[in-house]
Amino acid sequence: MQVPAEIIERCQRKDRKAQFELFRLSYSFMMRICYRYVHQKSDAETLLNQAFCKVLIKIDQYDDTYPFGAWVKRITINTIIDEFRKNQRQNENEMVGSVKPYDDLITFDPHQEKYDAEELMRMVQLLTLPSAHCTSGSSACSRQGKGCGEGLTTMIRIGIKKR
Repeated sequence: MQVPAEIIERCQRKDRKAQFELFRLSYSFMMRICYRYVHQKSDAETLLNQAFCKVLIKIDQYDDTYPFGAWVKRITINTIIDEFRKNQRQNENEMVGSVKPYDDLITFDPHQEKYDAEELMRMVQLLTLPSAHCTSGSSACSRQGKGCGEGLTTMIRIGIKKR
């Protein structure tokens, strides 16, 4: 990326026209860097804008003994890394907030278990699905569509121990 020294000097003096020219000259260079890390245009543009703002804020710190493109590239990559870290922390915080304590997940109440099994059996009997002996819902089953549910009921009873 080639940027005339005059534009950099004018940007250091906060010249708006020079800042716009710098943005125009560095846009494609910075966008290619952003696209390497994010593959959606809107995300890449957001990162580019953040990085370019940092370039303008820190342009007084630029040492002209080093290539300007390398300096801009370093700022852009650091901005992308910072954004990834911020998103990672937000995702971890969201996951931690949604996890319930282990004690809340496992409670054993024999009466509730029996009620759940009976309620489940009632719901299975209300199903209008063909039973396991039906062949893929074929019309061969005389009880098809009439709440047969025999196959499902049998499968559920296998897993339930009555006391």
